[in-house]
Amino acid sequence: MERIGGDEELFKNILPFLPKSLNKSMGGLKSALEEKDSVNIRFYAHAIKGTSVTYSANKLSDIAAKMELAGKEGDIEIAGSLMDSLEAAAIELKSVLLEISPEIFQMMDEPEIFAEHSP
Repeated sequence: MERIGGDEELFKNILPFLPKSLNKSMGGLKSALEEKDSVNIRFYAHAIKGTSVTYSANKLSDIAAKMELAGKEGDIEIAGSLMDSLEAAAIELKSVLLEISPEIFQMMDEPEIFAEHSP
């Protein structure tokens, strides 16, 4: 909440966008890894990094930054090796979000990428 100047109302207004945005980017990143597409690995890792840093999810952002760099360098193997860590950090974030605002996951209109890992 520090990033938005401690504005709790603004935080509540932007929070619902986080799960859907991460869900979309995580799905795109998984597809890019399967297709060995370094351009889209970089693209989706960058999106995850940007989204997570906005919400001060630093662990997720740091891993995504490493994946983005691997995509930029065309190192698909390194990017792939970081996916489990990225998913674990996303699940950790989801646990925190469920404590703060469980209803944000009920607003999603598409299947969740980490539904099978629900806490």
